[in-house]
Amino acid sequence: MRRALMSLCRLFLPDAGLRRYANALCVVVATNLLTALVFYQHGGGERTTRNWVGPQPYSSSRNCTQLYNLNRPDYSFLYRASSSPPSPSLPAVFVITPTHTCTTQKVDLTSLCQTLSLVPKLTWIVVEDSRTKTKLVSHLLSKCMVESVHLSVATSTKYKSSLPWPLYRMFGTVRGVEQRNAGLRWLRENYHPKNSSGVVYFIDDDNKIDVRLFSEIRKTKEVSVFNVGFAGGVYYEGPVCGEDGRVREWHSPSAEWSIWASSRKIPIDMAGFAVNLHLILARPEVLIGRDVRGADSRVGQLETDLLEHFTTRERLECRGSNSEVLVWHTKTADPNLKHEFHYPSDRASVAV
Repeated sequence: MRRALMSLCRLFLPDAGLRRYANALCVVVATNLLTALVFYQHGGGERTTRNWVGPQPYSSSRNCTQLYNLNRPDYSFLYRASSSPPSPSLPAVFVITPTHTCTTQKVDLTSLCQTLSLVPKLTWIVVEDSRTKTKLVSHLLSKCMVESVHLSVATSTKYKSSLPWPLYRMFGTVRGVEQRNAGLRWLRENYHPKNSSGVVYFIDDDNKIDVRLFSEIRKTKEVSVFNVGFAGGVYYEGPVCGEDGRVREWHSPSAEWSIWASSRKIPIDMAGFAVNLHLILARPEVLIGRDVRGADSRVGQLETDLLEHFTTRERLECRGSNSEVLVWHTKTADPNLKHEFHYPSDRASVAV
């Protein structure tokens, strides 16, 4: 066989220089062919295997969850991921998310949709900062596997500011107030305090959540608080909980030296607390952006002013853990579109 291959090489490559390299290639090919021939002659064409002493290889008849059950966290509360329906006694969760038209709106809402779709008995109330509902958000919610409510309300001039950053944060107006209040009004119009139970949670469209958080906030009796990553200018902001499940102190620069230290009694992010639905329904006069005296909330005071309507610092319920963060106040960066002017027609044909 080797001589036959060498003859073919000389036939098709008459040049001596090319033939020198072809001879080496023919030697390798002939050696491999001879090895394969000997293997099938002596082994009957059957592949022999050694006895495997480790974990058994994957089989289509085995449950996939057995392959990854290696000290994983308990996600048994994710009933939607299985065929078992949620328990009727499981408290419902109502998530209110304000959103506005921007370059990354679709990717932010898509990411949040994928997370919320894993949580059973959840209603997602999405409120656009717009006079009318946009096609982008309507289409996205129609494809999202989450029970959702789509609302829209445009921000009034009262809550708009022309100040640049960082003056906006210090002396400007608060954001998302009217959108969150629209979500609260929808709850009060569609649920009655005598026959409704659940928990209300606020989160921005670009925040990130660990689904384990929802199993914690379902236990909320009045108002629960927990840590939020990347909030308050530190790695995390929130309560330091004692063994009795109450707030011992606050891990927040706002509680010590910031310009809000004297008045921000509950230094926490909007995504760092949950309120029992019964309290929301029983107090229809309570709105975000108003303190207990009826005055407008200042920047940084939205959370404190809202929670003071329902509870006190001493009655706040600690949820989550002192050693772990389950929600992060992330902000999606604006994409680099410096070459977009070369492709002016792309946005009309491709939904980004």
